[in-house]
Amino acid sequence: MKNTRKLFAGLTALCCIGTLLTAFPVSAESDFNPNDAGNFFIVSGTKGSATMLNFHYYGADNVYSDLVQTYPTEAFSYGDVLVYDGEFSILETYPAQLGGNASNLRKIGTYEDFFDTKNLTVTSAEFPGSDIKFGEFQLIDNAGNTYSYYQDYTNVDYGISLQTAQVGDSYTFAVLDNTVLLPLEKQEQPVFNAEEFFVVTKTYPESGYYMLEYFHDNALHRTCRFQTDMKLSYGDILLADNGFTTERMENYQAVYELSLNEDTTLQNIGNCTDLMEHKKMTVKSMGYDGRPIQPSFRFFTYTLADEDGKEYYYSAEDSFGSDVSVVFSTGDVVEFAVYSGGAVIPLETPPDCVELFVYDYAVIGTDNAENPKSCILADEKGGTWQTGTEYLPEGLAVGDVISIQNAELISTSTKATNSLSIEPLENYSAQKTGSILENPETAEFTVTYIPDSDHLSTGIRLEKFDGWDERVLFIDWIEYGYAEYDFLDWSTVSVFDTVTCLLYNGYPVLGIEKTPENVPVLTGDADGSGKLDILDVIIVNKAVLGKEKLEDSQIACIDFNGNGKPDAEDALVMMKKIVGLL
Repeated sequence: MKNTRKLFAGLTALCCIGTLLTAFPVSAESDFNPNDAGNFFIVSGTKGSATMLNFHYYGADNVYSDLVQTYPTEAFSYGDVLVYDGEFSILETYPAQLGGNASNLRKIGTYEDFFDTKNLTVTSAEFPGSDIKFGEFQLIDNAGNTYSYYQDYTNVDYGISLQTAQVGDSYTFAVLDNTVLLPLEKQEQPVFNAEEFFVVTKTYPESGYYMLEYFHDNALHRTCRFQTDMKLSYGDILLADNGFTTERMENYQAVYELSLNEDTTLQNIGNCTDLMEHKKMTVKSMGYDGRPIQPSFRFFTYTLADEDGKEYYYSAEDSFGSDVSVVFSTGDVVEFAVYSGGAVIPLETPPDCVELFVYDYAVIGTDNAENPKSCILADEKGGTWQTGTEYLPEGLAVGDVISIQNAELISTSTKATNSLSIEPLENYSAQKTGSILENPETAEFTVTYIPDSDHLSTGIRLEKFDGWDERVLFIDWIEYGYAEYDFLDWSTVSVFDTVTCLLYNGYPVLGIEKTPENVPVLTGDADGSGKLDILDVIIVNKAVLGKEKLEDSQIACIDFNGNGKPDAEDALVMMKKIVGLL
């Protein structure tokens, strides 16, 4: 098993005399290959008259590195690569001392001759220590590979120091395999300019899944899920070098699965924190859609204003969450990354922001009027859900409006019903806020479809028509199978019947009554004079003889025997009514 001794390990062992390491002699410059088992020194800085070297030993079973102090007779420069002619030892004090004649150190080239260079971005910079002050840095390359690097500011004056490095800074480093040797120069931050790009909004390190927001000309905003071996962080900006597709995920209305073409790769070019403008925004207004059409569906829209009063719009689909909260309240001040005149992602969660999961429902049915154990809820889009009352207020009645806060709602659908499970979160609450029976809003609809018993979940289709051109103004569904909870007995309703429904948020949720049919009265008034007389009998007799054709409305008022046509029997009944025999 490899035993890796990192630079600066054992900072407290200041006088620890220990192992002597035998080196492999290097007799000629051409023989040196840092990838083979062997050792070399690289000049990292000075300390007074001493030259500070990073010593690296690559053995068959271990990798050893240390900070070594020596006093060579020859002047060397930062980044020079040295070897020692002959065998030598390392005395493990701190800093370590070269056990051997310093004049045997020989320069065989510089880092440019032997090592790769990589642009690495600082992802963590810590400066612990008091007596010995040093820096610990975590770095990442464009492929998502991570590295560690250390500097000792008490014992070394580095040729390139990272003492002022901040997260997001990029440097060019000399690298051997996965080992960072020394920094070479700081990179100027590139100017970000792309017509389409992805931004990481949610990370799942264990599974390798990431949620990305796809931007195209700052107009198209699409939430995508993507799985990759890349190590990504919130706010990282990714560019695709070739084609890709996005396909809507099953059960998620506004989330897409991102797939790359075979010859396509994603390049991590940096983070929004470093490559985009930052602006403090005040939340002026918000919109929210929290209906559980699918599990944990949440969609937020915000109107924001910067310090100059310029307005921005930001929307977030939060089915899978975000590493930085996207739930704000009016008046919150939030720092956003801004690009091309649009708000891209929030860079922070306001300190006083409390995330609320808010869902409003109307109760449209209960299983028991006095102590209900389950009930039917209608959401703000008219959808109906069957749920238990364990986490709901006591004494629920049809028409109550309830507000649920801080809960995860899990929905399932079967052939006959839609079910909703309530999972309370921290600070959960549920309370009555009113009733749709108080100042009720109603509307008339025409029944245009009633499913058979094999299609219960499709519901009854209602349409609302404009009386002039029969243009469809409104279409919705009343859930079939909940008739026992309605004021209207839906089993008496037929297609083309007109029904009056109670509305919640503009959507029909309860049937109230069926509009009475205009049943014609048997008056015998065939001529429409308003009275029954001998002229009406004459009209019927002519119709019986085929000399006159009656309208349906005329037949309806003279068809006393109910056979659907005028005949002598109808005329006889009319004569009896005229003379008072009936």
